[in-house]
Amino acid sequence: MLTGWVAPGWEPVRAAFVRGCADDPGAAQLAVHHHGRPVVDLAAGPPGFGTDSVGVLMSVTKGLVAVCAHLLSERGDLDLDAPVARYWPEFAAAGKAGTTVSDLLTHRAGLPAFAAGPAGCGLPGLLDRDARVDALAAMRPVWEPGTACLYHALTYGHLVGEVVRRVCGRSVGAFFAAEVAEPLGLDLWIGLPAREEHRFAPQYAVHPDPTPEQVAGFLAGLGLAPDAPLSLALRASQAELAAAVEGLTTREGRAPSCPAPAGSATPARCPGCTRRSSGPWTGCGCCPRPRWNGRSSRTTTCRPRLRSTAATRRAAPASGSASSCPGRGCRCWAPVRSGTRGRAGGWGWRTRAAVSPWGTCAR
Repeated sequence: MLTGWVAPGWEPVRAAFVRGCADDPGAAQLAVHHHGRPVVDLAAGPPGFGTDSVGVLMSVTKGLVAVCAHLLSERGDLDLDAPVARYWPEFAAAGKAGTTVSDLLTHRAGLPAFAAGPAGCGLPGLLDRDARVDALAAMRPVWEPGTACLYHALTYGHLVGEVVRRVCGRSVGAFFAAEVAEPLGLDLWIGLPAREEHRFAPQYAVHPDPTPEQVAGFLAGLGLAPDAPLSLALRASQAELAAAVEGLTTREGRAPSCPAPAGSATPARCPGCTRRSSGPWTGCGCCPRPRWNGRSSRTTTCRPRLRSTAATRRAAPASGSASSCPGRGCRCWAPVRSGTRGRAGGWGWRTRAAVSPWGTCAR
């Protein structure tokens, strides 16, 4: 069943999407922006699945966690080159005193799994965030941190997320919601809120996961001895990933306890700003070059779900949060062109433009 819409001229994309989904037993969503404007918003799947359905992002969540760390770094609250132990003292144990925050962000920490044994950490222990963070702090790295790189499939979110929590006092999911997703009006979460569960589309695999024996055989074929630390870590990571995917079928697994794979979202979208704005700029707030309409002297622009009070505009502090914008250069603010009553060279807060999607119906 196909739902959604495409803008005029984008019908070939819809046709290609239909062909691509023809033999797919699952479901799919596609959202396309062109020069800041949404032009495609489609979904294909069983009845009940649509463009507003929510799915698990898996490792895309790592990017969301990294955004939180970089936002804190941009504000001067987090030094990426500093030892992790500066913010998380317990992490210095077992030879990790020199591990830097950058090592965590770049998969160089030497902690690719939660357990040293090949079986890894299974359910329900995998969903106990506090226990997993304590285990990582106590573990000895598989290699000297900073000297090698290996994908940290599940531990990445716990490692970076704990640094974020130690710096700002909030979980990485709460920080992302307050400072990124809510100000930008995104259907995007690190940990799906209970109120959104009715929108969730469950996942399933067409092919079974490899067995532990198959994984061990594959690594042996690469020349890794079965008892080598790297082999044990890779086998543990694969086992934990399989357990995490199983956990994501439950409410507990989709809650904020697993910050590496448990991000949830609809395709990134923002409304096309087709309504005439109250200020001199028109167009979507995501567009890098808003257009001057020449009709108004008021100093506002449009941006989905970004609002400010007069007090916030008068006293914008030097931080990058969405609730307290620093002003020039921040994504929340835009230069305004003055008219007869405008403030020359001033800055205007982007306010939401409530509009309906435009284009042709997919049906």
